[in-house]
Amino acid sequence: MRTLASFPLFALATFVAAQSPLTTFYGGTNQANPGAQFFIDLTVATTITIQAFDVNLSSAVGVEGTLEVYLTVPGTTTYFGSETTPARWSATPVASGPIVAAGANQPSHCCLTPGITLAPGSYGVALRHIDVQPYNTIGTGSPLPGGGGPATNQTYGNAELTVLSGHVQNTPWIRGAAPRAWNGSIHYALGSVPHTCATNASYGLGCYQQQTSFYQFFSGAPAASAALTGRSISMIGTGSGYLVLNNQPGVAFVPPTGAALVLTDDSEVNYAWPSASPFGAGGPTSLFVHSNGIVSVGGMTGLLPNSYRANVPAFLSASSTAWFSWHDYNPAAGGSGPVRAEEAGGYVLITWDGVESYPTAVINPSTFQLQFQLSTGNVNYVWQSVTSIGQSANGDSHVIGYSPGGPSMDPQPTDLATFTNVVLGSGDQPGLTLMVDAKPTLGATINYVTSNVTPSAFPVGVLFIALSDVPPFSPTGFDLGIIGAGGCVANVDVNVAPIQAVIFAPGGLSVPLTINNPSFVGNVWYAQSIWLDATVNAFGMLTSNAVKQAVGTF
Repeated sequence: MRTLASFPLFALATFVAAQSPLTTFYGGTNQANPGAQFFIDLTVATTITIQAFDVNLSSAVGVEGTLEVYLTVPGTTTYFGSETTPARWSATPVASGPIVAAGANQPSHCCLTPGITLAPGSYGVALRHIDVQPYNTIGTGSPLPGGGGPATNQTYGNAELTVLSGHVQNTPWIRGAAPRAWNGSIHYALGSVPHTCATNASYGLGCYQQQTSFYQFFSGAPAASAALTGRSISMIGTGSGYLVLNNQPGVAFVPPTGAALVLTDDSEVNYAWPSASPFGAGGPTSLFVHSNGIVSVGGMTGLLPNSYRANVPAFLSASSTAWFSWHDYNPAAGGSGPVRAEEAGGYVLITWDGVESYPTAVINPSTFQLQFQLSTGNVNYVWQSVTSIGQSANGDSHVIGYSPGGPSMDPQPTDLATFTNVVLGSGDQPGLTLMVDAKPTLGATINYVTSNVTPSAFPVGVLFIALSDVPPFSPTGFDLGIIGAGGCVANVDVNVAPIQAVIFAPGGLSVPLTINNPSFVGNVWYAQSIWLDATVNAFGMLTSNAVKQAVGTF
């Protein structure tokens, strides 16, 4: 049986989005750096609003970044001749959006905020790829935009829009390589139309989820510096895993006196325990220290493709157990301090002692320490200072955390600045999980799918969609111990939940919903599922993660 309450925002209205994606091709053969810019010219025959770009990325599947769009200033109608003159371009991006790598020669989608309305005419466009690597193809024409017209792989068009490519730079505004053919698609609507990106963002965890890893990803140096400088994190062994705690009393940076390890850029050395391994009989007899802020028990050489680019998919799939303060460090840079290793006060201390980050043209050292307690195997991360100066051509990303060897479940990020504790178990076990199969765009039908349900004599699930979360918006939500479901949290305010779908379904629940009311574009709602099982706690209920959604036109 299914019941679905009426909801006024889903009225029986119709909406037709007039848009024509223009696609070149996906056949990349040349990889550029994170931070690279690709130049194209656009010839517009009728007013359009650009809503999104699909681009070809060589980054590993799942790597997150940002696409920024710059336009030439009025009076400059082509990128050609302006590739090294920032003054001929918008000082800041005219639009940007998040992007997740879909794999080489596959479209990686980026919805833009705001949309870009272009009147008929010609425009130079620069696409800057932050923390992701664009894939492009050698042009078959000349270095001019379009390089010889439709007979080449540099010109693609229709009656409304023409793309002429191109030129690529590994470092913005520093002359790069041409001719290069752009791989991608441009999604646009006809005319000057309102444009709002539709989004889904999962937050929180299903109750009683067991995880073996924790992490936070920072895409840029300023955010990492603000969150980490002066902070410590402690991992306390529990016998079956770790209890991870924030800023514990007595945990402090220990000024290093030990010898420097011989580390070049993107290199790794083996450091033998000076006494018995803290991980017990049969435990590792040494640590492997990687210059990019990683300490592991089995080594990372060959396990992290492009080890200078910190990213979550590689962190979760690394086959060696490791502690990560992963970033593009370079102890071989001029003026850099060393990475030191020593035993002191019952600990093995691995210290990045004023080690430089990229780029090499600026002074941007960081100092932090990993402390391994020899008697217990407990581990402390202590950051004295983390540079806020980045702009590396290889990206400024950081991954902070711990993961055991082998593929690990993604437990969702931990906010290192605010968390209280994280419990790591001996194995990954997902909790009740809510996923949405499509973005909440006007006119779309989306499905709310709840999985990882438990066997139950009376299998019933309930989906709540609310116009308010349980403030403040955070993964912690409101613990339901007060009703006998301790460890489960409410993330949505069921008192203002205009949709409740009740499902009798042994395998899980799936609820479709069609969005047809233009008046709700730009609004936000929150979804969360529960599953009834008398065996899991006194109340007999599990809660899922939550999903925050913004309704958009694209």
